[in-house]
Amino acid sequence: MAVVISVINKNSQNFFAEQTLKTIGKELGGEGSFKKGLEIVAAFLDSAGISGDDISMHDGSGLSHYNMVKPEAIIRLFKYMNHSPNFKTYYESLAIPGVDRSVKKRLEYIEFRERVRSKTGSIANAMTFSGYIDGPRTGHLLAFSIKVNKYNCDSDYVLNWFDSVVGRLLSVY
Repeated sequence: MAVVISVINKNSQNFFAEQTLKTIGKELGGEGSFKKGLEIVAAFLDSAGISGDDISMHDGSGLSHYNMVKPEAIIRLFKYMNHSPNFKTYYESLAIPGVDRSVKKRLEYIEFRERVRSKTGSIANAMTFSGYIDGPRTGHLLAFSIKVNKYNCDSDYVLNWFDSVVGRLLSVY
C-alpha cells in the first residue's frame, strides 16, 4: 500500500486514487465501489476530527466539481497523521519540490525547498498546494494548506504566488 500511496501523492496519479478508493471499499467494507469506499473514508476522517461539514467527497481523485475540502480540514488531517503510527510512510509519500513529477518545477530558486513535502491539486480555476515544511530554522514540522478558487488570472501567477508563500514560510520557520 505504501508504494501505491506514494505513486498517488508524488505523481498525482488519479487513476490509482480512484482504484484505491474502490479497493478500500472492498477490503474494509465488503464492496468494491466508490460508495462503500467513500463511507469508509468518511468514517476515518470523522475519527481524525474532520466532519462532513468540512469535506464533501464524490470521487477518489478529487476531479469532481462537487468535491470540497476546507483548508482547516487538510491541516487537521496533517496533524492527525503526524501522530499516526503510519506517519513516516505518509510523509515520505508526499512529493518533494524539484524532485518528484507533480512538483518538479515548484519552489525553484527557493532555499530549503527539499524540506517541503507536498500535494497539489487543480481543477477548472481552483488550485491547492498543501503539505509539511520541516522548518530549517526550528526543526519542527509546520503543516500548510493554501487554496485559491475561481481565480481569473493566469495559472502561472497562482503557482508563483503559492511558491512565494511557502518560500516565505521556509525563510522564517
